Amino acid sequence: MRLSVTLIFSLCLGFISMSLERIWAVLFALSAGGTISGVFSLVTGIILLGLAGGTYLGYPYCKTRHLDMYRFMVKCAFLACVFSYILIPLYSNILVMSVFLGFLIWIPLLLAIFIAIGSLIPILCHVTKRAPWQSVGRLIGWVYGCYLLGAALGMLITGGFLTQSFSGVVLFRWFSLALVSLTILLAPWLNFKQASQKKLIIQLGTATIALLGVLAWVDGQTLQKLFFKDTFNHRKVFSHSLESKQGM
Repeated sequence: MRLSVTLIFSLCLGFISMSLERIWAVLFALSAGGTISGVFSLVTGIILLGLAGGTYLGYPYCKTRHLDMYRFMVKCAFLACVFSYILIPLYSNILVMSVFLGFLIWIPLLLAIFIAIGSLIPILCHVTKRAPWQSVGRLIGWVYGCYLLGAALGMLITGGFLTQSFSGVVLFRWFSLALVSLTILLAPWLNFKQASQKKLIIQLGTATIALLGVLAWVDGQTLQKLFFKDTFNHRKVFSHSLESKQGM
């Protein structure tokens, strides 16, 4: 993979990751009845733990000669997209059944998303082409630097502007889909004539159908479910709602 593609991928990955962090913090604050700052600290801690764990778990794959790195990256991005897309609707429905279980389940789901994202970073460094005389440390610095730059832009743009113009329920879906759309950058390195790549397409297609089935079951009145939790019923709807970077 060319360095320019790697840096664009890393920049976009950081932007999407921290944009999702900001949106989820607002939605979790609504469900917890707490302040956005308190919930944001908890979400940030879980996300950083997930990124660290993903980076640690992704490193051994760099030493596996028979692994198709690009196919592995597509799977990780798709896994992160799937969990991101269903996290809030699924969480809101579990809250309706059991508040304790709802608050318990979103932490491992959030960890799974960022473990998948974190595992992409060492793979990105590994597949990027460099001359033998070029420094490995410099390459890693550029990749992580672009990720952090994207993360900062995500916090500024999404936290400062998008959350005041669009609903959080809409935004987390946009950014979840943006995760899987990043794999378009990997298309030139995927040989779709190989049986393994055809198998990948079948697997992702099956997972998509399953995702749509789950979403059809859990979707609808998400904000009301987050707010009312186990006292929710379908007649309870908000007449008005105002969403901003400070919360709802």
